[in-house]
Amino acid sequence: MKRFFLALTALFCMLLLVTACGKEKTKYHAVSFDSNGAEEYQSRAVADNELLVEPRVPTRAGYSFLGWYNGEDKWDFDTDRVTDSITLSAKWARIKFIVKFDSDGGSSVEEQSVSSGDFATEPTVPTKENKKFVGWFDGENKWDFATKRVIDFVTLKARWEDYPTYTVSFDSNGGTSVATQYRVEGSMADAPQNPTKTNSKFLGWYHGDVKWDFTANVITSDVILVAKWEDIPTFTVTFDSNGASPVAPQYVAVGEMAKEPAKPDRAQLGELLGWFNGDTRWDFSTPITEDITLVAKWKNIYKVTFRDGNVSHSISVEEGETVPKQADPAAKENLRFTGWYLGDTEWNFNSDIPTSDITLDAKWEQISVTYTVTFDSNGGENVAPQYVAGGGLATDPGVPPRENYRFDGWFLDGKLWDFNTTKVTKSITLVAKWIQTVTVTFVTDSGTAPKNFVFDINSIIPKPIDPTKEGYVFRGWCLSDGTPWDFTAPLTQNATLTAKWLKAYTVTFDSDGGSGVSPIILGEGELIPEPDEPYKSSRFRFKHWYISGTDTAWDFETMTVTSDIVLKAKWQPWLPPVSP
Repeated sequence: MKRFFLALTALFCMLLLVTACGKEKTKYHAVSFDSNGAEEYQSRAVADNELLVEPRVPTRAGYSFLGWYNGEDKWDFDTDRVTDSITLSAKWARIKFIVKFDSDGGSSVEEQSVSSGDFATEPTVPTKENKKFVGWFDGENKWDFATKRVIDFVTLKARWEDYPTYTVSFDSNGGTSVATQYRVEGSMADAPQNPTKTNSKFLGWYHGDVKWDFTANVITSDVILVAKWEDIPTFTVTFDSNGASPVAPQYVAVGEMAKEPAKPDRAQLGELLGWFNGDTRWDFSTPITEDITLVAKWKNIYKVTFRDGNVSHSISVEEGETVPKQADPAAKENLRFTGWYLGDTEWNFNSDIPTSDITLDAKWEQISVTYTVTFDSNGGENVAPQYVAGGGLATDPGVPPRENYRFDGWFLDGKLWDFNTTKVTKSITLVAKWIQTVTVTFVTDSGTAPKNFVFDINSIIPKPIDPTKEGYVFRGWCLSDGTPWDFTAPLTQNATLTAKWLKAYTVTFDSDGGSGVSPIILGEGELIPEPDEPYKSSRFRFKHWYISGTDTAWDFETMTVTSDIVLKAKWQPWLPPVSP
């Protein structure tokens, strides 16, 4: 800190010396830098109201640089100007590192975000089947969460060692299979769900001649447990589904009851009347005392479908019954319903009886009639009416002429009429729909004839490609009164748009040894857009642009172009500040 004040005092003395010796007195300010723990920076002398050249970015282990600050405000080296002696302080943020945990097949452990130099938090010990957790390792080194600080991104990997494991196998001895278990030494096997075996009673699991106790016996080696069974005398109950899907037989112990099976599937929908032993319906609460065969007895139910074109509905009719008469289908214009038919034969609802699933179709007769189709041209030329047979198609009469309108079609009740598909079922009047149009004429005044374009009224007209004219610049399309046309506004009436031209002049920039500035072409009477200041060297400062061959400075806010012109850069010698 003492060195800092000595350097600052020397800097002020030099500033006083430079100020006293120069012809023009320039005010300078001292700018010092506090890097807050990074490398030291030399102070600078900066002319009043000048920009400060940004120093190199400092570095600090474990920290991220946020910028130079004047008090609470971040210094903007592109816009902030030095108006007083200041100290800029470096602002830092501690870097956070991600600590990841690779469980190596064990239960997952969430990663941690840890500030540089802090300790990671030791996570809950993960688990892995038949494995013992040893610890977290960084390479070959075990990580000590109490002493090891995080200074970089790191992935810690779990290390495991094996427990001794034994196999517990289950021999079901002809019963349903049971899954093998794997247990570590000193633990107990889980009692599995009891297996099943036809006509047998399960007595338990045995190791040799001793019944295994799953609540007391511990595993000390591989072991095979064998199921023990006791035979049960049974009778066979066979089911004859009588044409339906097969039903599995049942094996029932003496004195027990058979279970009524689910209704078997049958190709034709039918009602199951029951399972019969001879002529007697079987009561499933009756004990079984011998082998027996039960036969399914059915009553057929037939499906009768009534179809009228794409519309249909169905009913069910029991075997041997007549079909209930249905209501006539909905009336159709110019058609008369004559009955329900099976093929070409009318169905008699009083005597006909179905013997299978059937479909009855509605039959109709045509009633001859002619309708008038009238055309309302709605302002266009008259169109003759047409006379169309009921159910027939009218003929498209074409477009009736009408000036300043575009034809949009023939409509009935607001809906466009399709002459190719829509049938005439009554007398109708079709009304012509029109959309008013307007004409836009583009006059380029460049040797090309005016062009006319027709648009729908209130539409937005597309902006054409800008025209060109030798020696002129194009400045838009205007109405006859000079009003510029807005191509985003709707078109409400006929319009003539004329190209606006300004005589073209070239503005050339002579940087007088400085960096180049591109010439531009403008129209007569237009302001010149002020270009970016050129750069010559650190010994010169750009002052302004002036008209070449004169001493007149160019005012970009008021002076306009009236001819080709060359603007030349005016430079002022500049004495840079002297470093201490």
